Amino acid sequence: MHNFKKQFGQNFLKNAKFARLMVDNLKIAPEDTIIEIGPGDGMVTKILLDSGAKVIALEIDNDLIPKLIGKFAGYSNFTLVHLSILDANIEQILKENNATNSIKVVGSLPYNISKKIIDLFIRFNTHNTEFKVKISSFIVQEEVAKDYAALAPKSSFLANYSRIFAKVRKLESIPNHMFYPQPKVNGGILKFEIKDEIPINFVELHKLIRVGFSNPRKTLLNNLKSSSKYSLENIEDLYKQISFKATVRPAEVEFEQWEKLSTLLQPLVLNS
Repeated sequence: MHNFKKQFGQNFLKNAKFARLMVDNLKIAPEDTIIEIGPGDGMVTKILLDSGAKVIALEIDNDLIPKLIGKFAGYSNFTLVHLSILDANIEQILKENNATNSIKVVGSLPYNISKKIIDLFIRFNTHNTEFKVKISSFIVQEEVAKDYAALAPKSSFLANYSRIFAKVRKLESIPNHMFYPQPKVNGGILKFEIKDEIPINFVELHKLIRVGFSNPRKTLLNNLKSSSKYSLENIEDLYKQISFKATVRPAEVEFEQWEKLSTLLQPLVLNS
């Protein structure tokens, strides 16, 4: 029996249905390289390896290393790296293991660091790397999954920020009793399809969305004014171009409207 370690946020899936759903949504092809985050007991790993694609699994727990090596020693497409994903130089690991340039990422993420890991991979392609992340599929806390997948008029900062880089969908909820040890909250499966073309002004777009959601209960206009980042003398004219009411709140703004607003505000930026 595995000695579960709270500091690693370990909760293993009990039902292979959810593991297969997560993997199926990666649309794996033989030319893909799969990064698996925290293989745990290997339920997802087995499905990945049987696809024939190259699998690079990163596991931080010392106790799991010999078990995983023993379980998958017969697979020539399996590489195990004993390291935390947040301490890893992903590009170096991919180069050392002759990865293809088509990368897909999967994992049941520790709830306390799930946003950091998601951010790492949705922004991966912005670093001029020779490798490209195409799709990621993650299990996270259900409330976090809902936050990423939220749409206007009940959208969120995370939903709009992640859409700069990817198409985002919540695929499924996972009851907490489907994990062991059983966590206090349900899980959710998120899918990120990384965009081929990321907006050129993605840095400014990110800043605008952050300013816009600085106080989600206030109107977007009040948040823009409070930031002192923009010259807003003609904001009424800009609002008309996007068909905004003066009372619009950030959660009501569609992602495409954030993009348009960012372009219109670009000449009015006072400080970066």
